[in-house]
Amino acid sequence: MLKWARFGPDTEIELIEDMSRLTFDTIGLCSFGYRFNEFYSEEPHPFQKQLKESIVESGKRANRPDLINLLYYRDERHRQENIVKMRDLCGRIIRERLENPQPDAKDLLNIMLHGIDKETGEKLGVENVMYQIPTLLGGGYETTSATLCFIYYFMCSNPETLAKAQQEVDQVVGDKVLTYDMLRELKYLDACMKETLRMQHPVSLLTRFCMRDTVLGGKYFIKKGQMVSGIWRHFHRDPKIWGEDADKFRPERMLDVNFQKMPPNSWKPVSICISYLIDNRLQSWLCELAQQITNNGVSSSAMACEPASVEGLRNKRSSSAWQWCYKSLMSRRRTPTTNWS
Repeated sequence: MLKWARFGPDTEIELIEDMSRLTFDTIGLCSFGYRFNEFYSEEPHPFQKQLKESIVESGKRANRPDLINLLYYRDERHRQENIVKMRDLCGRIIRERLENPQPDAKDLLNIMLHGIDKETGEKLGVENVMYQIPTLLGGGYETTSATLCFIYYFMCSNPETLAKAQQEVDQVVGDKVLTYDMLRELKYLDACMKETLRMQHPVSLLTRFCMRDTVLGGKYFIKKGQMVSGIWRHFHRDPKIWGEDADKFRPERMLDVNFQKMPPNSWKPVSICISYLIDNRLQSWLCELAQQITNNGVSSSAMACEPASVEGLRNKRSSSAWQWCYKSLMSRRRTPTTNWS
């Protein structure tokens, strides 16, 4: 937000890139006590580039016949080089923690290195922990950054929703420092996040392997071991479940009183562990951003007086962060896209 503030209200911001840097830095620091310092260099950290390239090439290899994969030996060689570099950094992170213990650090790295299974009495080996670091980063940073981008898009496209969210932050947090207990009271902001995950899921497909021969819907025979994939967008926009306005961004449907009436499993964000990470960090970031709106002189009542259209934001002369988000996302009048959609 400080970076955006220095740019001023007339500068377009590459939101996807900044959100990727933000989430990568946050997961690295909070989970492993390591600073990637994404905002202190022009290019992303080499680990991020290596991770992204490895994931993309691994996906391609998984969908090609083994014989065809032999023709892509240069790509495979580059993938293996990236894996070696990532393992080297992961090894250094682990060695640093083992050689300089931080018993008071409440992060995932401490849990993975020192946690003991209550049933078996076993601990994770260092090799296992080394594999978990890129797994958690790869599974967490892009899903979170994508969701942040679309939250900004939907809220900037719906000024009335934005005004309600800011008003709630003003009432619950005000000018105080955000605490964990406050997050639980931000019901409407939580509903905005859930509705965004419904409207624009950060993962394209839900894939499962059949555990036994079965028949789906009374007519589709699925063999044991067969892979079945479904499109999240269709699940989360089914009018039979979500109503005739299923394609409309309406956070009110996600408030507790309405959300509890939904059929079981009708809303599936990402996964349990990643969803928990996304939920808490998104609320913190959005809350801090809403505070900046107030500090920059854009009140909830002023926002509510604007017409219920994105043009209302275009005409405001305030240097609020929401306007910068609007300018970056709406200047081309299209939904932000990248390779995670």
